[in-house]
Amino acid sequence: MILQPQVDFPISRQIANHLDTATYYVQAKVYDADGKLIATINLTDKGSQRFIKRWRVPVDGSGQGAYISIITSVFTDSGYSSKSSNYGDEEVTYLIFDRVNQVGRGGGGGKTVSASEIKRIVNECINDNKVEPVEVEPVEPVVIPDYSDEFKVINIRLGNLGELVKVIPTEATDIFPILEGIQNLANAIADKEVTPETDLSPVLTELGSIENAIADRFADQTESIDESHSEILEKISTSMQESAENTEYVIERSAKPVKRQQMEKAEKKPEQAPQQPFNMRNLVK
Repeated sequence: MILQPQVDFPISRQIANHLDTATYYVQAKVYDADGKLIATINLTDKGSQRFIKRWRVPVDGSGQGAYISIITSVFTDSGYSSKSSNYGDEEVTYLIFDRVNQVGRGGGGGKTVSASEIKRIVNECINDNKVEPVEVEPVEPVVIPDYSDEFKVINIRLGNLGELVKVIPTEATDIFPILEGIQNLANAIADKEVTPETDLSPVLTELGSIENAIADRFADQTESIDESHSEILEKISTSMQESAENTEYVIERSAKPVKRQQMEKAEKKPEQAPQQPFNMRNLVK
C-alpha cells in the first residue's frame, strides 16, 4: 500500500476474537527501512474491540519513495507494559511515495516519475509483502457457556467489597515509638554486664561435712544402743542366776490316816489344781 506524504493515515487494529470482552490497549510503532523507530502511537478504543488513531505521514526526502513498517501490539494495561498472551504483534509494510505528478502541481518543472516507474515500485511493494498461502486445518467451533448470571453475582460482591474497603482507615500508623523501644531494649541488653557464675564449692564442702558428722553420730548411737542392750541382758542373766542360787527350796510331806482321807472324799470338796513347777528359763527369754 502506498501512503501519500503529509496526509493523515488511519492506523487501526481489530481484536480477532469478537467474543473476548476483556479490556485491552493497542499501541503502534512505526519503523523505517533501517529499523529505526520513527513514531509511537497509542490507538483509541472505538468500541467493539476496534482501535484506531490518525497519523500524519512524513515527507519522503529522497523523492524515490521510502518503505516503513507499522507494528501494532495488544496490551492488558494502560501503561503499555504487559502484552496480552492471547494476541501477537501484527506488522504491515507501506511505501511512502508522492503520487501527485510534480508538473501537475504547477511548480514550474522538477523531476517527474513515469507510469512505468510507478508500476515498478508498486510491484516491488506487492512482491515484498506477498505471503505464501498456508493451509489451515478446520477448527471446531468453541461453545462458550453463558456466564451472565455468574458475572452479575461477581459484580454485586465486588461492589460490596468496594464498600468494605472504603471504611478501612487509610491513616499511616506511627511505629516510631515501637522501634525506639526495641532499640533501647537492645542497647540495654548490650550494655549490661555479664553476671559471673556462682561458686558453690564452699556450700558443697559444708554439706559434705554435715553429712559426715550425721553419719558419725548415727554410728556412735548405734554402737551405744548395742552396748546397752548387751549390758541389760547380761545384768538380767546375772541377777536371775544369783537369785536362783540364793533361793532355798523346801519340800514338805504330810501323813494322814486313811479314815481321814475317806471322810474328806465324802464331803466331796473340789480338788485343787496341781501347782505348776517353777521354770527358771522363763526369766531369761
